[in-house]
Amino acid sequence: MNTEKKLQILEAQLKQVSAYYIPPDKKSTSTKMGFETGVSNEVHRQWKERRMDELKKEIEQLKGK
Repeated sequence: MNTEKKLQILEAQLKQVSAYYIPPDKKSTSTKMGFETGVSNEVHRQWKERRMDELKKEIEQLKGK
């Protein structure tokens, strides 16, 4: 894959990840039944930050070539 195409893909992924909406944590919901289900919003926020950093580094490396 050529560098320009790879750069466009990475930039599109970065845009998509940055636009990914993570709703605020709720203290209680009607679906909770005394135990945690699913993945917390904090885990999603951490993933989003890590993924954005990874994509930015890849973009910088490609632009540096």
